[in-house]
Amino acid sequence: MDRTKIDLRTIDNPECLKNCAEDVRDQITDGDICAIATSALDGLPVRCVGEWAFEKIYYLRQYFGIFVNGMKNKWKMNYIEVCCGPGRCITRHNGEEIDGTSLCVANHESFNLIQKAIFLDNDPQAVEILNKRLDSLGKGHIAKSRIGDYNDVASLMSTLKELPERCLNLVFVDPTDCSVPFSTIASIKEHLGRIDLVVTAGFGTDLRRNITNAVLNPSYGVAKKKYTDFLGKSDFFEREEVLKYAEAKDHKRLVSFFVEEYKVNLAKLGFEHTDMVPVRRNNFLYLLYATSNPKGLEFWQKAVHISPYSQYRLDI
Repeated sequence: MDRTKIDLRTIDNPECLKNCAEDVRDQITDGDICAIATSALDGLPVRCVGEWAFEKIYYLRQYFGIFVNGMKNKWKMNYIEVCCGPGRCITRHNGEEIDGTSLCVANHESFNLIQKAIFLDNDPQAVEILNKRLDSLGKGHIAKSRIGDYNDVASLMSTLKELPERCLNLVFVDPTDCSVPFSTIASIKEHLGRIDLVVTAGFGTDLRRNITNAVLNPSYGVAKKKYTDFLGKSDFFEREEVLKYAEAKDHKRLVSFFVEEYKVNLAKLGFEHTDMVPVRRNNFLYLLYATSNPKGLEFWQKAVHISPYSQYRLDI
């Protein structure tokens, strides 16, 4: 991987156990924040991530730079990140420590061109740690981390009132599954108005593993409700095509149908232009981009045209 393109303040962390098994990680992490290794850069806690994390960070940073510089003479801008984490990550397979999405944006040379950034997480520890890091970077006058749960829309909207009005907003929602309710996306859009949206979605992990059972197996009622809430479409699981694909165990077409329905619902909110790029070579996690402006889509496709591996993206 060519990592010379962006500076994530990469450093080896000697405290990382490296390649620890999942059951071990469950014992030594809390909300993916490691209880053993602290940052070799600043001594604060770090989040344990998979080797794919760099790709997500790379694409977001590329788009942030193009977005801000492309719009700076037309709009005042805000940045909002949901599920921000503590700001620094350790890649579990090799112990390499890097800036996460929040700090990669805060460290971007164009960050001072925005009006305000709000980083949201439901983990008070992550919020406190990130605020310390933002302050140490001298970014506290622009950026603040706040406690925010995407399942608590009222609280989320109250926090977003801190943002300057009449701005163009870049919103990044970064879970690792398909658990963010569509109603939350709709509320953010209604409250902020002009937004470009990037969502991390586990279409190849969470959804692919469980959606067939969610369709056919009554014991998967919790998963069914989660996907229904995520999609924002109550009749999806009763659709003739859905039942047909599930009964045939055609996971690929079932997931594709789900994703297309999600895009249709985004279009109803005004996000007529969408695109999606995998953030793992084996297509497990995806970044889904949505905007109401074709210029935004042009910016996005420019940002993801060349992968972190210095390979051109092929649109198939």
